[in-house]
Formats: sequence, C-alpha cells, structure tokens
Amino acid sequence: VNVTTDDGNEVVFGGNDLKVSVLNYSGNLKWSFTIGSVVNSIAIGDVNSTYVGNEVIVGGTGNSLYIFDDSGNSIKNITIGDAINSIAIDDVTSDTGNEIVIGTDNGTVHVLTNLGNIKWTYDVGNTIYSVSIGDTTSDTGNEVAAGSGDDKIYAIDSSGNFIWSYTTGSDVYGVAI
Repeated sequence: VNVTTDDGNEVVFGGNDLKVSVLNYSGNLKWSFTIGSVVNSIAIGDVNSTYVGNEVIVGGTGNSLYIFDDSGNSIKNITIGDAINSIAIDDVTSDTGNEIVIGTDNGTVHVLTNLGNIKWTYDVGNTIYSVSIGDTTSDTGNEVAAGSGDDKIYAIDSSGNFIWSYTTGSDVYGVAI
C-alpha cells in the first residue's frame, strides 16, 4: 500500500525493537518511530481525510493504539488499556468514512471512529487474535469477524451486536471476510 505520496508502495514493519518503521520501494528507510512496546499489528488505510495519503495504525503490547500520518508524525495516541493483537481498517458503519477495528488480549473488539474515539465495543471474554471487516449480511453496514482464543469465530454487526459464533475446535489466529 502506498503510505506516502512518493512513487511506489512502502513496506511498514515493527517488532521486538519497539519501533514502527517505513521503507520506500527501494528498501531505504523513510521514517521510524519508537512506540516503546512490541509491535503486534499494523494496518494502513485512509482513516482521516484531513491528512494527505494513508495513515499507519499501530498496536502492540503497550496498551496504546498509535495513528501516524504519511510522514511519520504522530496524529494520535489512544490508550486502550490492553495489548492490541489485530487491527483492520474499513467502513464498518453506514456513516461516512472508515473505522478502525482492533482486537485485544482481554477479549474485546473495539470499533473506533476516524478520529480515534471508541464507537462501540464487544467483549467475547477471551483473547482476540484476529479481526476482519466485510459485508456478510444484507443489512446496512459491514460486519466484523473476530477470531478468538476460546476456539470460536464471532460475527458482530455494524452496531456492535452479536450475530453468531462458530466453534472451530482450536484457537483462531486468522480470520478474513
């Protein structure tokens, strides 16, 4: 995905070095930012039209969600209160703009507005390893799928209501719609 307005797509990465970094299409460092915790998940997308290009959304073991602009400037640091395992960006609700969906270690799915405010939460009671956004029903808005440490996949509607769950027989580390 093209993070900056430069030619080509960038590679965004993070890990045990407690940083999120962006490489350009030639493999040269564009920017790096120390978040102070292990990076568990990164998503790239247009969540705020105030900024040029896409934003980089980062979550990790440090209980915060970070939003960066295309130049690596911190737009917002949101305290979530638990480690963030998974992030997805898409239009969940029927209003304008994309939302940020996160899955946490304490079993909560949070949907945040494009400004980083929590719109709704849904608690499954066990670690959320993966989240995805897409349209799986005929109603207005997209749904959220969450893969959990209780051996289930959860489907949640655009307002944060339970639709169904499916027992898989083992922890669900990846889910996609």
